[in-house]
Amino acid sequence: MVDIVIRILEETWNIYFESAVYVIFGFVISGILYAWISPKDVSRHLGKPNFLSVLKATLLGLPLPLCSCGAVPAALHLRQRKASKGSTLAFLISTPETGVDSIAISYALLGPIYTIVRPIAAIVTAIITGIVANICLPAEVEPTGQEEPARCQICSILPGGNGCPHTFWDRIRAAFRFSFGEFLHELSKWLLIGFLAAGIISAAIPTSFLQNYLGSGLPAMLILLAIGIPIYICASSSTPIAAALLLKGVGPGAVLVFLLAGPATNVATFTMVGKFIGKRALFIYLICISLVSLMCGILFESFLSALQIDIRSFVYAGGELMPSLIKWVGALIFAPILLYSVTRDLIKKKSCNDCKSKD
Repeated sequence: MVDIVIRILEETWNIYFESAVYVIFGFVISGILYAWISPKDVSRHLGKPNFLSVLKATLLGLPLPLCSCGAVPAALHLRQRKASKGSTLAFLISTPETGVDSIAISYALLGPIYTIVRPIAAIVTAIITGIVANICLPAEVEPTGQEEPARCQICSILPGGNGCPHTFWDRIRAAFRFSFGEFLHELSKWLLIGFLAAGIISAAIPTSFLQNYLGSGLPAMLILLAIGIPIYICASSSTPIAAALLLKGVGPGAVLVFLLAGPATNVATFTMVGKFIGKRALFIYLICISLVSLMCGILFESFLSALQIDIRSFVYAGGELMPSLIKWVGALIFAPILLYSVTRDLIKKKSCNDCKSKD
């Protein structure tokens, strides 16, 4: 029993350690969105439940180097800024599945074919999910009548901030005050629960199963889909695993399914999507990712087979792009911030009770 608990704690730490820098970057992005993009801008570009808004959200997420946990704060902030549910889900899929870092490491370890196919498949997955969500989820009712003008979002978060226009440094202060203040506080408990749940699942899946009992075809794709959906793995860290699986004989289609489903989903993402976007949106999110990933895997294997391409000849050895020192710095910086955000209400409640007892 003690060994299982230790393994769960180790896996939870490893998941947190790998993602801390990306999560920090995700909250920074959410703060920048808060300070520089007005609700009217988001509503105009991403608010309508149509194809164009889904395409814009997909393309917006492509270059960002965020894992799924890091993408969630930015995506939920877009949702708070009146982005449609379809656009939010499209952003939430395209962002962790691709990025400058993952594209670079894909080229280094998997070769040019995967480097091209991987982002194209991510785009297709995100667009289809966004379109299905806009079709299946109920349309949000636009407010009618004369509305009172909303207070400036920067003025509302800066202490004593009532003067517009705002300087560049006002916006920087507002960005950090929002992203690592109220917004992190809102998500922190769910993020911590997600890390722990993903650690439990990761500790329960033996590595030997991945290496010894997989092959090519649909069964291997289904197995890697079932493994990739709940566990945490970012796009960059999934690439060396994908290269190792290819060299051990796992089919290229199954590896592509793993590269698509693994980074885009995990238990931490499930909890927050279900909580803040809705259970129906979570169902559509999972079903679309699963079906489109399998479709892409089948088409990819058929394409390679028809052209008689040996994809394993493109696999090269390599390592992670993110230096370990940066990961340690990110993990050590974010840990106290996250723990404070989780316990902030308890600390305030205890302070209030202490004050009352003194009175």
